[in-house]
Amino acid sequence: YGMFQNNASTQITMEMSNNLISIDGGAATNPAIYGWYDYWNYPDFYNVYFNDIYISGPATTTSTTYAMYRTSATSYSFYSLYNNIIANKRAAGGTGKHYAMYVYNTGNSSCNNNDIYSLAGPFGYYGSDVATLAAYQAATGADINSISVDPLFISSTDLHTTRPDLNNTGVTIPAVTTDYAGITRGTPPDMGAYEFTLIPPSVVTVAATGITSIAATLNGTVNTNNEIATATAFDYGLTVAYGSVIAGVPATVQSISASAFNAGLSGLTPNTLYH
Repeated sequence: YGMFQNNASTQITMEMSNNLISIDGGAATNPAIYGWYDYWNYPDFYNVYFNDIYISGPATTTSTTYAMYRTSATSYSFYSLYNNIIANKRAAGGTGKHYAMYVYNTGNSSCNNNDIYSLAGPFGYYGSDVATLAAYQAATGADINSISVDPLFISSTDLHTTRPDLNNTGVTIPAVTTDYAGITRGTPPDMGAYEFTLIPPSVVTVAATGITSIAATLNGTVNTNNEIATATAFDYGLTVAYGSVIAGVPATVQSISASAFNAGLSGLTPNTLYH
């Protein structure tokens, strides 16, 4: 167990935030593995924010592994699960199953904006095995804004990620203002235990289209690496000093890949070179 929670009190609030849990069971013994096992069986309040939970290694036997395991007892509790990375990258090789999220009962849960990922599968369990995040969302009604991508941790001992999908995709939790390393959380924050910054947006201008004697469409692409929405525009003019600016369409872009934007020019002077 990376974390085992079994509370025997009532009417208390517990917060678990900014934790790193990484278990590599290796290939020799292949034990059953639980990254986070909760058996909360009283009507309390449990807040689970900004944690990295990671299961890795090659499986060769019948043992089943679980990144997060939640029992039926949680139906009595008030459970808030936000901005966590819950990843099971145990590589299949035996007959065991490798769940990202195993849930008996969602109970009084509020779960969203998490990255929940399984390499070998099944993705999760809710009454029966579910193969995908979409199936899990349909079954539970939870994690509607969550995603399922490989967090690409640096290693099993270094749970930093630079995955653009996780950048600025969390929701602000007023009680958690810093990350595991003491860095101030962004607005919006990143998923997981660490805040991180990616390279600046990359912009490329591509060939103009729709060229006539007095008009043209300017084209470009931008990849913002999922940082906050970036404004688009084109500078143009009769020299490389440009002198005129026109806003792009769409006016702002937030993306994790090259996204197209354009702008239509009109009223141009015929037979004239524009830059």
